[in-house]
Amino acid sequence: MKKHEYNILPEMNQEQYLELKNDIIENGYDDRYPIWLYENDIIDGWNRHKICDELQITPNYETFTGTTLQAVQFVLRSNNRRDLSSIQRACVTVELQPIIDLLEAEVEKERREKQAATLTETLKSGVKDKKLSQTKEAHENDTNTKLAKLKGTNRTYIAKAKKLKNENPEMFEKLKKGEVKIGKTNISQLFTGENEWYTPKKYIDLVTQVMGSIDTDPCSSADANQIIQAKTYYTIETNGLDKDWLGNIFMNPPFSSKEINAFTDKLCKEYQLGHITEGIIVTNNNTDTKWFKKVNKISALICFTTGRIKFYNKDKVSSPTCGQVFFYIGKNENNFIQHFQNVGLIMRKI
Repeated sequence: MKKHEYNILPEMNQEQYLELKNDIIENGYDDRYPIWLYENDIIDGWNRHKICDELQITPNYETFTGTTLQAVQFVLRSNNRRDLSSIQRACVTVELQPIIDLLEAEVEKERREKQAATLTETLKSGVKDKKLSQTKEAHENDTNTKLAKLKGTNRTYIAKAKKLKNENPEMFEKLKKGEVKIGKTNISQLFTGENEWYTPKKYIDLVTQVMGSIDTDPCSSADANQIIQAKTYYTIETNGLDKDWLGNIFMNPPFSSKEINAFTDKLCKEYQLGHITEGIIVTNNNTDTKWFKKVNKISALICFTTGRIKFYNKDKVSSPTCGQVFFYIGKNENNFIQHFQNVGLIMRKI
């Protein structure tokens, strides 16, 4: 007996599997939770089936007799019993592409029926209906909403998980299996890619000349660290927000409001704990924001750049709409001034 093609839920990890196995050994198989078959394959209860096979126990099998669409809906609903994150649920949903096609066909049929009914009423009344036409984008949103409702996630995650599967299938698989844990503050950074901008090498060289070396870069990537050469760096997968930041810190935090607030709050906390020896942080010069004022309080010097830094990623170079600043945290102020005086206006708090 094998898994049904619609049963694409990630299998339990070893700890969960052993916990369930021990429970069955101690308490016996619970017939309230049958193993469901569809088209003679297992559509729900794969882990229980494997354990019962290992223990030579005959479990309770039941056959699902609904339509294909009802079977898919059953799989999606049954997944809510599992302790999966909303992102995992979105990734699992995307794997059911044939089912998504069915749901999209259903939504399209409903849309056409509603459109036809509206057209009939419009012709009867003689009044033009501005809502007669539904855009493709609205149609896709309806589909994702239907999927999200079944799956216990949200339509934004589903749409972005589709994109992630195409652009980064390795990360998609890790997320689906729960091998990578993503905090809420990192979700949009993971999916959009628009927050990942690298600092040009000429500025990294100056940072290294000031501090001697970079011990920790808390929001980086493998590609970025080829230039930065931090001894320790954290990525979207390893999540620097729940790690200690030690020694000389360089940070180019994500641009979005939620992420930059999270990383600057963490910076201030690490500074107060005495973990930071020196630090240089590059951000946009958003002087009116709360996060800017917080970082300013712990900084010895600030360098407002002359002109705008053209950050880059593997696909393009940014076109920033404002200038940038380098915050300096530490006691080697003269060293910072010496190396950054040609970058822009350096100011000291009084």
